[in-house]
Amino acid sequence: MKSAAAIVVVAMCMLLTGCGSDDENDDEAFKKGAQAATTEVTAIGQDLATAIRRARTRSNAQLAREFSGLTARTRETVEDLGALEPPDASRKKVDDLESALDTGADDLAAVTAAIRENDAPAARRSTETLLRDSPAIRKANAALKAAVADFDK
Repeated sequence: MKSAAAIVVVAMCMLLTGCGSDDENDDEAFKKGAQAATTEVTAIGQDLATAIRRARTRSNAQLAREFSGLTARTRETVEDLGALEPPDASRKKVDDLESALDTGADDLAAVTAAIRENDAPAARRSTETLLRDSPAIRKANAALKAAVADFDK
């Protein structure tokens, strides 16, 4: 009976002190999630650049579909970032990217709406706003990438 009591005491101590916790698993899940998000942000940026470059050769319907798809991917990435449980040292970097991307998603939605309404001046203004907001996304994405790269050090 003494050994059963000792096992219970050891188990309680481990729970209270964090021994045997899932911290390493949580850290690994954060790292994988952050890497996936930053990779997707880079891909969205590349796809956006391609869409803008080819805009003159596309119909409004094609452009609207492309920008709508980019908007959806961006919003999904915002949701993925919001679901992460980063360590305290990375929380601000995640929040900064989430906020910058949320703004970018709104910009993309405005471009999409202008294209659907066949409103060229509004599409131009919305695209300019998107391009003006893009550096914040790139900066926040690079900061989170660097934090994840330093995570194992």
